[in-house]
Amino acid sequence: MPDARGTFSVVSALYQVERYLGEYLASLEAQTYGFERLDVVLVDDGSTDGTYEHAERWAAQHPNVRVVRQENAGPASARNHGLELVRNRWVTFTDPDDVLAPDYFERLDAFMSSPEGAGAALYATRLEVFREADGTREFSHALDGKFTDGDRVVDLSQDPSIVQASGASSVLDVDLLRSAGLRFEEGLRPNFEDVHLLVRYLLAAPAPVVGVVASAVYVYRKRDDGTSALQNLGRDARPITTVLEHGYLDLLDRAQDADGSVPAWVQNVLIYTLSWILRSSQRIESPYAGLGPEMGERFATLARRVCARLDEDVVRRYDVHRLNGWVRAAIRLRLGEGEGTLRVRTGRVRGDLVEVTYYFAGTLPEERLEEDGRVVEPVSATVRQYELLGQVLLTQRILWVPAGRGVTLHLDGRAASVLLAPGRRTRTIVARQVQAEAWTSLSAAEAALLPRAGRKAWSEAHPGESLETPSLGERVRTRGLGDTWVLMDRVGEAGDNAEAFYRWIRENRPRTDLRFVLDRTSRDWDRLDAEGFRLVAYASAEHRDLQRHARVLVSSQAREEVVQPFEPEVDGGPAWRVVFLQHGVAKGDLSRWFNQKDFALVLASAAPEARSFDGESPYRLTPMEVTLTPQPRLHELTAADAARSGPPHRVLVAPTWRRWLSERTAGEAAAQQVADSAYVRRWTEVLRHPELLRTARERDLVVTFLPHPNAREAFAGVELPDGVEVVTEVPVRYRELLVDAAVLVTDYSSVTFDLAWLGRPTVYFQFDEDEFFGGRHNERRGWFDYRRDGFGPVVDGEPTDVCAAIATALDATELVAWPGGPVAEGNAELYDRIARLP
Repeated sequence: MPDARGTFSVVSALYQVERYLGEYLASLEAQTYGFERLDVVLVDDGSTDGTYEHAERWAAQHPNVRVVRQENAGPASARNHGLELVRNRWVTFTDPDDVLAPDYFERLDAFMSSPEGAGAALYATRLEVFREADGTREFSHALDGKFTDGDRVVDLSQDPSIVQASGASSVLDVDLLRSAGLRFEEGLRPNFEDVHLLVRYLLAAPAPVVGVVASAVYVYRKRDDGTSALQNLGRDARPITTVLEHGYLDLLDRAQDADGSVPAWVQNVLIYTLSWILRSSQRIESPYAGLGPEMGERFATLARRVCARLDEDVVRRYDVHRLNGWVRAAIRLRLGEGEGTLRVRTGRVRGDLVEVTYYFAGTLPEERLEEDGRVVEPVSATVRQYELLGQVLLTQRILWVPAGRGVTLHLDGRAASVLLAPGRRTRTIVARQVQAEAWTSLSAAEAALLPRAGRKAWSEAHPGESLETPSLGERVRTRGLGDTWVLMDRVGEAGDNAEAFYRWIRENRPRTDLRFVLDRTSRDWDRLDAEGFRLVAYASAEHRDLQRHARVLVSSQAREEVVQPFEPEVDGGPAWRVVFLQHGVAKGDLSRWFNQKDFALVLASAAPEARSFDGESPYRLTPMEVTLTPQPRLHELTAADAARSGPPHRVLVAPTWRRWLSERTAGEAAAQQVADSAYVRRWTEVLRHPELLRTARERDLVVTFLPHPNAREAFAGVELPDGVEVVTEVPVRYRELLVDAAVLVTDYSSVTFDLAWLGRPTVYFQFDEDEFFGGRHNERRGWFDYRRDGFGPVVDGEPTDVCAAIATALDATELVAWPGGPVAEGNAELYDRIARLP
């Protein structure tokens, strides 16, 4: 008897989506397939924003639409509720903040009813990512590669590289779901319910056959407020604990029971999902950073159990999406529980040195470097650790190797094969060969600016092509810049370590060819010009020449606008090597940020800070790239303090910024959100507190508020008492403020080290400690423990407690001590280290 049911049912779980619901429902009505042919079930999951009422009004106009309501229980529960009510043969679980292309169901129906498309158990449609913040739409999803061959049917047992992880863009057989008793597992929130159902569904099917429907486009909205379920993965521990235990391991057990072994396609699904957890551990804003070490231990235990059940060959061949090399190595080495070494590679080149890296598990292998049969030592080496919540997932060895005629690396007695270029392997590592390969990839305009050897190598690799010869004016203009040192603080501000170091070099190493880069409109321009600085306007032609030819860039900042101000595809990569003086002491773990940079040298001002950089740590820095030298501005601070007349007379209040407040969207509403934030509110309470003003008045002190540059606008409308001085003219008065400060009141600012350099205390107000170190800021807990190593009391309570702590700190008689003890080196040693850079 023919099946009288229609083809498609649509189930949507609704929760707090009133803002998006109209657009989604309109996309259903606009279907060229015929909206009236769809069976639509909307399940409101306890919304309180008008979502349910909107859905009810819309359903009243359409007999093919039903709306039901339930207490809030999550999207899996709501989808299961809707699944019980569907009437047609196939069901899809579209999300109500997304939209469907007008021909979505028409394309699906045409393919599913065609001879080429019939017979699949599951149909997967193509995700187009819509970025709400800028309005762009593109096929950029990590799994988009499966659609490059158009509409087709794939048997996963024959091609396991096809992974479908989204229930919203899947179409499933209702009879199979019901006969197999399949439902979304409600305990796998917030991000694994879809994967868990889809894998179980394909295991229950007669064969794991998927219809890949590239012509049917599902538009996934990436919200600009970051509130969608997928965008908020990892705000709790479940994705790295419960999901692994009851999701990953459960699927491995089910697949093993069904087939006797775990099919490669199931393993690929788990590799894909696990890779995102591992990758997130190295993101600056990691979603799991604030969960604590006990969650890290549980994750590592469960994830290693998963990795132990993945076949080495499947992991090695995995090509579902572009997998980071370290992630693949971590899984192959079972997150540190395996054995062996992997991926010996060459990396950066500096002079006659080549960086060689490899991953390993267990103890460090026995290394031997040979040049023409003679044992040589690496110039510098370290061990980098990839961590998640204190658990080491993978270790990487980094060596800087002298490259003469040929150097061979032996690991545990075996010669390593090192990749020099795609498709080429050799047992020797030759710096000049690596450099030549980089030269030959340049454009003619870029190659024309190379030294003679580079121009020759380029010409030999491009027969018949001529170099674009620089003009006479450019040759004259750039002559001699190869020995130039470029110094710079911020684009629009000086007054930091680069300015201080420039001044020292000019006075003590006067033969050095110096330039100082600054925006021409900066308020510091005239001051430095009057002092005789050789200034270069930011983004000028001379600045461009410096990027192309100067020997070194020495800066307190490392933003892209500083280290690479001009586009590399137009002007070639910068010639200068970057020396990072830092803006302050790196007291926390900033490795995720540092590891994105290529610093020739990093300045550390305290011994524990230096050890955190170049020891066994998450940083990829080796001792060759770290110098233990106090920041140049600290020496000037000492001189200014010696010249001070009278005792310090300020209570300096200087909180740092919160990265997550910068994520607010632009506009008045966003500005109001920042103004209403706990950050602004709590610091305003401190500044207005009568006890603070009384303490300052009794001790003849001035309360001085120094808002972070990013916070100036937020505090601009805050009314403060007459006894509070607000300073925004920084850096002109920065040194004066520090010298005059009797005590600093901050939260996490590295300014605490400037005061400690002078022997003075700090009071730390850390009311949002868990949130600050919870992954939303770019700093994680590091070597500096505020309660153990801090220069004064830590307050996590009320403003009254802050005021009491200030009084206690002012009464202290002992000077605070510099962490790790005094540092003997100074600007002369820093200069020499830079001059000797390879």
